[in-house]
This record gives sequence, C-alpha cells and structure tokens, in this order.
Amino acid sequence: MAVKWGTLSRFILTVVAIVGVPTCTLFVKRADGTYDWRWFGGQIFFVLLAAGVPAYAAWRRKRTEISDLTRSRLHLSFTLNPVLRRIVRRTVEDPAALRNEIRAIVVRAAADIVGPGLMTRSCYFELVEVTAQPAQAAPLKQLVLEEQAGRADPVLSEFTSATPRGADAIKLVMTDGQVRCRDVIKEPLPHWADDGDQTYKTFISVAVVGHGTAYGMLTVDAPKAGDLDKRDVYLLRAMAGLIAVANTIAQVVPGAGQQ
Repeated sequence: MAVKWGTLSRFILTVVAIVGVPTCTLFVKRADGTYDWRWFGGQIFFVLLAAGVPAYAAWRRKRTEISDLTRSRLHLSFTLNPVLRRIVRRTVEDPAALRNEIRAIVVRAAADIVGPGLMTRSCYFELVEVTAQPAQAAPLKQLVLEEQAGRADPVLSEFTSATPRGADAIKLVMTDGQVRCRDVIKEPLPHWADDGDQTYKTFISVAVVGHGTAYGMLTVDAPKAGDLDKRDVYLLRAMAGLIAVANTIAQVVPGAGQQ
C-alpha cells in the first residue's frame, strides 16, 4: 500500500522531534558547568516541533472537511439550478414530459456527484401496486426499477411487500424514511441483505415523497465499504425532493399525467 507523503512526513518530523529533545538536553550543559544556549534553543525548537506537527495535522483535517462540505454544496447547486429551470420551463411548455426528464437528470446527477464518483451507481425504484391474487387480501406493493445510472453492473435487488426485505423498503418509502449501510458485509441491516451476488458494499436509500404521496425510492451504492457518509445522505435527500416535485407537478397540472 502506498503511503501518502503527508502521513510519512508527519511521522518523520515527529520522530525527529522526539529524538531531538533529549539529544539537545545532553549537550546543553558544557563540561565546565556553563550552558550552551544554542543547544538550549534547539531544545525549544524540537519541543515546538513536537507540539506543532499534530496541531498542523488537525488543521489540515479541518480544512479538508470544510473543502468537502463546500464541494458538496457546489455539487448540489450545480444540480439544482438546471433542474429547477427545467421544471419551470416544462411546467409551462410540456408538463407531461416533466416527470421522466427530471427523473433521468437527477439519477444521472446522483451517480456523478454522490459518493466516490466513477464507481457509484444510482437507481430509482417506482412504487406500484400489483393486482391481488384471489387468495390475497390486499394488492401487493412493489418497488420497480425505472432508472439507473453510473456503474453498469446489473441491478439484482427486488422489492415486494411479500418479503421481509421488500416490506422494509416499502415501509421506508411510505414513512418518508432513509437508511445508510456503511458495510453490507460487516454491518448488515436486518432484512436488507442481498443473496451475496451484489457488487456493492455500501448503500444509501431515501424515500421520494411529495405532497403526501409516496412515489418511490432513490438509492446510491458503491463497491467499497465506507465510501458513502452522512453528507451523502443529505445530498441524496435533496435530489429525491427534486423527483418528488416533478412527480407532484405531473399529477396536479391538468393534462400532465397523460404521458
């Protein structure tokens, strides 16, 4: 594994400081009992170095966190602006086409800017009802894949109210919930485990709900555990809201639901 220069340099400087302090102490006092202030100054320097290295590292970490947060806000801004313009224009020109267009744009944007980037996959599952069989008391609910972007691996997940996993996913949608699994192998969520053939190791799922109506579920996954964090949840939530707005407009604008 390659060692980043920042980590290696901090380690080297820390070792130098630890060794330098006692070394200067040995030579600060001359044989005749007088003090060599040059060695005393070196001792002070190494003490400051030992204290400064971790302080600098903490400052760099904080700066990186701020940069990541700023980057997330910029990404969200870049996504929001064209989508909102499209919503306004299509609502006036062609509301029937709005729903599918916005859904495709948002799913593509989620794959591009949420998580690690190139290896991210995003999916949108539409909530539908399946006609009940005679032996069933109520229609089955399903989450059906409608849109996919990013990593080209096939989507193996199936969600139906007849299974514990599907029931949990549908409950998440109906209650406007969200879920994040940092590591599907080491920290699996109850009922959310796949059969082992999935290519992802971490995922986020959020409900798409608008105007009191549950529309579906927006998900993002990545092949490396831990690649998705809480900030990605907030980002995906905002994107799910865009799909919900488009779906709501498609329902309430006259003639929009005919496509």
